[in-house]
This record gives sequence, C-alpha cells and structure tokens, in this order.
Amino acid sequence: MASLDTLVLYEHILSLVDPTELHRSSNSVLQKKFFDLAKSVSDVVATFAKVEEVRDAMNQLEQGNVLTGRSDSLMREMENSMNLQQKLEEALKKVTMEIAVVSILRKTNRGRKEWIVVDSGWLSCSSRKKT
Repeated sequence: MASLDTLVLYEHILSLVDPTELHRSSNSVLQKKFFDLAKSVSDVVATFAKVEEVRDAMNQLEQGNVLTGRSDSLMREMENSMNLQQKLEEALKKVTMEIAVVSILRKTNRGRKEWIVVDSGWLSCSSRKKT
C-alpha cells in the first residue's frame, strides 16, 4: 500500500487535472475492464453450454445403460471446463477488487467533497466541490 505522502501527492496531482479529462480517462479504463469481463463471461457461458450438452448426452446414455464408465475425453473436457470456471472466478474477483470503485461521496469538515476510489488499494483521491 502506498505511503501517506504518496497518497497526498496523488491527491495533489489529481486536483490539478481537469475533472472532465479525469472522468474521461477513468471511464476509458473502466470500459476496458468491463469489456474484458464481458468477454470472459461469454467464454464461460459458451463452455457451460458445451458442458450441459455433454451432461445431457451422458444422462441419455446412462438411461439406456449403454455407458458403463466415463470416457477419457469427456473427463478431460469436464476438467477443462472446471479450470476455465476457476480462472473466470479469479478474474471476476480481480476485476471486482480493481473496480471496487467505491464512489463514496462524503463531505469533510473543510467543505470539500471527496470521491474515494479504491483501485487495488493504490489510490485515494479527492476533488474540490464546485460552488
């Protein structure tokens, strides 16, 4: 975690940035994260659709007593699906932490509004209230 001096420096730097530009830049970063997240979710949905097909086929075969054991390719596919699910879960946790954009707006004693942004614990910035 950054030291208090570093956070104060970041706060000072960000206070000098035009708010419109700051919002545009922040939105650009968040759009990229959301795009990556949407792609990961799409990949998982496609994989789960395949797993459901395999599961349904296995159920049909088991009902007909045709299948006596699990095939190696089926087990590999299911293991790959589980690995993909774990990777997605990790990616979702990472994105959730990075975008835990806790936009908490609070007034301080000095009459300022502070936007608290938690982005992997590296930044907390404030912007002055426009009057």
